[in-house]
Amino acid sequence: MAKGNTLMPFGYEVEKETAKGTLLVIGIFDDPEAEHVPELIRLGAERSFHKLVLLPQHEETLRRMKLQAELPYYKRVHGLNGWLEEHQPQLPVQIDEWEGKRQKYTPLDTLLQFAVDKYKAPHFVAMTDTYANAFATYASFDEWIRRVRLLVVTKPGFEPHPKLAARDNRWEAVYM
Repeated sequence: MAKGNTLMPFGYEVEKETAKGTLLVIGIFDDPEAEHVPELIRLGAERSFHKLVLLPQHEETLRRMKLQAELPYYKRVHGLNGWLEEHQPQLPVQIDEWEGKRQKYTPLDTLLQFAVDKYKAPHFVAMTDTYANAFATYASFDEWIRRVRLLVVTKPGFEPHPKLAARDNRWEAVYM
């Protein structure tokens, strides 16, 4: 008998996978409630995502993007872990601390490449309108908008960057 053969019972059918992929959430995460984490978890469960991955950004990265966090990186991650333990979401949620291990500036495209290589495809990236407009100014934006689907967490009246507006078929506004 050949090696690697697997015996299956008569009539066995492979289960069809219902999960769609991974929802990557990039943000500051000073306060999980303010970052719309509960709504994104609900959205992820509604759309049958395999997993939701939270990617908090290090202070150096935020400083270079001209954004600011109220708390240091480790306190934000600790707060997210506590919030997840307390709420027990119905969708698997993971906090990726790769940027904290680097402890330095990580360009957004480097973070996305790491996440795309590590997690199951297809990839959906959720970020706030401020992040999305900043991301649209990057030289690598055109390449990334073809590879991932963007969910922009915003309020009504959002003015997208011209490059973002030109690729409106690759992103969707999620009003929260």
